[in-house]
Amino acid sequence: MSRNHLVPIWILALIMVSTGWKVTSAQEDDTPTEDTQAAPGLPQLLGNWNILLTDTAQNTLHCWLGITEIDGNLTARFNAWSGGLHQVPAEYKDGNISFAIQTRNKGRDGTDYWVGTLKREERQGPRANRTIYIIEGTTRFEQDDQVRSWTARPQVIRVNPTGTWSIDSIEGLPQAERKLLIKREGRQITGRFIDNSRSETLENPRVRRGELVATVPMRGTDQEPTPHTLRATIKGDVLEGAFIAGKQRYAFTARRDRQWETPIELFNGQNLDHWIMNTGQDIRESAWQIVDGALCMPKVGENIMTKQKYDDFKIDLEFKVPEKGNSGVYLRGRHEVQISDSLGKPLNPGSCGAIYGRITPTTDACKAHGEWQRLEVTLISMYVTVKLNEQTIIDNILIEGMTGGALDNDDNAPGPIYLQGNHSPVCYRNIRITPAKAPVAPEDFK
Repeated sequence: MSRNHLVPIWILALIMVSTGWKVTSAQEDDTPTEDTQAAPGLPQLLGNWNILLTDTAQNTLHCWLGITEIDGNLTARFNAWSGGLHQVPAEYKDGNISFAIQTRNKGRDGTDYWVGTLKREERQGPRANRTIYIIEGTTRFEQDDQVRSWTARPQVIRVNPTGTWSIDSIEGLPQAERKLLIKREGRQITGRFIDNSRSETLENPRVRRGELVATVPMRGTDQEPTPHTLRATIKGDVLEGAFIAGKQRYAFTARRDRQWETPIELFNGQNLDHWIMNTGQDIRESAWQIVDGALCMPKVGENIMTKQKYDDFKIDLEFKVPEKGNSGVYLRGRHEVQISDSLGKPLNPGSCGAIYGRITPTTDACKAHGEWQRLEVTLISMYVTVKLNEQTIIDNILIEGMTGGALDNDDNAPGPIYLQGNHSPVCYRNIRITPAKAPVAPEDFK
């Protein structure tokens, strides 16, 4: 769990920021889809955003927000640099966003007032200059009148369609060996659909907001191939969608053939060569200790992270927490897998194995405090699978954005593994990470 050490967990209700992209939770293409010459307005407000907040000491803090409109009412889901995800109302008028957040933490009770203005920002690109929307504003706390500035930019989650995708089955059609072969070079995408011995070229394949779209001749219930529209969402190494022709819809699921690097022992029970403190200091200056082959924090101390950064990977480890213990394993330094003593408690986004504040486990697989437990996590793009004590409790679910305590909110960049040590005693052992190899373009396009 994340705790706010700089300012109270101000349940930021946010705001927004905007962009000519009407960003959804997973978007690959970074080309604006809206008319960026239009005056800033509500359409540019909706979507997901990454925020940089500058405090009075000129420290940069990272936040996330998502803005939706339901029945004319704006809702903001907000994650500050610390704490969980919060949902609050927001208001928008004449290009300005404003809201007030009630804060209660460590004696700092009061209201944070937020004001921001939608603006255009010119960007230079390899093909052409273009305009996007951002929000710039300030926040003021009523008790001390401290003013902090913030800037929000559209969240863009890039996905890679490259690879050999083996289709499990196509609903309504006889079982057969079918594959999608996708190759991306720069911004150019090519592909083929393999149906037994037949091979058809994908026409005009493209990726928009995490969805692969193309036209492909295929046999439906008729014998002769007819043009079908392929629409499928890229969910890490899973492709879910359908071939569509008129009223006919043939749903399918495909899985990418994934290759893995050699596993790396991040902690072998003997040394701390892979680790430093989150501050960059030598881990030997921290309170972490090696005890009977385990990496232990005996009290409330420092957070530590790997020296190396990782992109897509799977990680497995063992952990042990005391009664009411609380720690976390951060994926790429941004997304916390909650480690806690939660056996027998109602499931929530703070349960053991949850993506803290974001994704609730489907079942309580936690053991009693004081027992060693096993955690396995696979992260491909922003899709996560979590197994706790050999049970799958989160199955390839999208992590929409950073969680509290994140080192940054640069969604598309590699990041370290970091272990939370500033909440309670905790022990880890047998920490191993297996990086994913980059998707390989299929060789056979005949």
